[in-house]
Amino acid sequence: MINIFEYSTPQVGSEDLSTLFENSKVTINRVVSNSIEDGGWYEQEEDEWFVLLEGEAMLELDNEVQML
Repeated sequence: MINIFEYSTPQVGSEDLSTLFENSKVTINRVVSNSIEDGGWYEQEEDEWFVLLEGEAMLELDNEVQML
């Protein structure tokens, strides 16, 4: 079993992705990022749900900014 809080912080502007669980219907990933300011638009086939466990993040969608 993996402890989701045991990780190394990636370099500034990058992120590390780890698959925690995967089956035919769902994939659960842990993403550890460090000061990413992409500003790009992401459009993907699958739905996405996320939880911010530590730190802070800003989400911008349709010109509305939400602090997490």
